[in-house]
Amino acid sequence: MIGADGANSRVRKYINFVDNSYANNKKRGNIKCYLGVQYRIKVEEYLLCSKITQVHFREGIPFFIWVIPEGNNIFRVGVISENAREDLLGFLRDSKIKGEIIEELAGIIPIGLTKYYHKNIALVGDAAVQVKPLTGGGIYYGLKSAELLAECIRDNRLDGYDIRLKKKFGREIKFGLKARKLYEEINEKELKNIFILFKENTGIIERTANFENHSVIFIEILKNPKILRDGRKILSRNIGKLLF
Repeated sequence: MIGADGANSRVRKYINFVDNSYANNKKRGNIKCYLGVQYRIKVEEYLLCSKITQVHFREGIPFFIWVIPEGNNIFRVGVISENAREDLLGFLRDSKIKGEIIEELAGIIPIGLTKYYHKNIALVGDAAVQVKPLTGGGIYYGLKSAELLAECIRDNRLDGYDIRLKKKFGREIKFGLKARKLYEEINEKELKNIFILFKENTGIIERTANFENHSVIFIEILKNPKILRDGRKILSRNIGKLLF
């Protein structure tokens, strides 16, 4: 059986129930769900730049707000948070973005760790919490995991699925969870100072940033004494959450 039944997966809950080693593992059983809401809005002409994607960070919003142009004065505006609809409407009011909402999308985004298989049952996609903790994106992890699962089924080695996934994504997900915990606890001043630090080191960011592997840039920062020193000053209250 393959559980590809989404963020509230019944198959995952069944595995949690029957697998004692999984049920007793607090790290693997700690899954937090957020709500993502996106509006497609047809705005008045010239109200927004049609060539620039905007990303907004706000204290109290655990992810970010995005404004993405599609063309023909249509923009995708969305947010991931615990109160996504209210946060999105508040952003639209504050930014004075007005227009006709032509489509509304919403979905649950699970963040955390889980076991990926039990006996002859395997999980994939949102059901397996194969989501990047920092951005909430799941397409890359889900597709790659589906390829690995297909290979394990073909080779009649379903027990290798969990091992191969940990090898492929384990470090990134664990890093992302620590970084998410840190991000959710920093204040607006600290966040502003982080972006100033990034701006001062644009060359390193552009050279090393990897959209699918977020830990790469952190490893590069560890190699740069000045950035590491400045970063520790900014995040002195919470740096232990990322390192340990």
